[in-house]
Amino acid sequence: MEASGKIKRARIIILGNIQGFGYRALVKQAAISLGIRGLVRNRPDGGVEVFMEGAEEAMDKLIGMINIKGDPKNILSLNVSQIGVFREGEEGHSPAWRGYQTFEIDYGAEELRIVERETLDSLEWAKLHFASLTGGFRDYRNEFREFAKRTDDNFKLILDKYGEISEKLTRIMDTLIEESRKSRDMLKVIKRDSKETRKKLIEALRLLRKAIEKSKKK
Repeated sequence: MEASGKIKRARIIILGNIQGFGYRALVKQAAISLGIRGLVRNRPDGGVEVFMEGAEEAMDKLIGMINIKGDPKNILSLNVSQIGVFREGEEGHSPAWRGYQTFEIDYGAEELRIVERETLDSLEWAKLHFASLTGGFRDYRNEFREFAKRTDDNFKLILDKYGEISEKLTRIMDTLIEESRKSRDMLKVIKRDSKETRKKLIEALRLLRKAIEKSKKK
């Protein structure tokens, strides 16, 4: 639920060992739970950029929730080393790089189909779930206890959809293979019959020519 207060906007730059752990899914879930709209994306430098819009109190809470502290010496540990917050009107702030409706993960593609987005979101959830199971981060686990369930549900949804599509494609493929086989068999029969018909026609012409020659001799 969105906290009360005037709507604010801010750009956030997060640095640390954060890519590859499903960190964007964590940011998205935290933002949605607080009624914040915006975007999150990976940066080429290994960091993450967030553009958020919401009540100031909610945004402050979000910043605290995503400031995850792991083991900075462990390369397999999700760890935020620095968060830069640039509020609207301040130096360093810039508008959102693209439009948004709710809070979305920007994967860099110009346009994604629903099933493609669901697949990518599920992979982010899976990475986050794995990080939590292996101790990739320690703080705020209770805040995100629903992540595992959401991950499983998303994977089941994708598998169900792909399973149905795969089954239909398999039936179509089997039908095409069978029709192709029948067509090849039919062509063989036509070719064989055509060869036999040609032989019979040649033989009939030979006999006709022979009969004509005999009639001329008479």
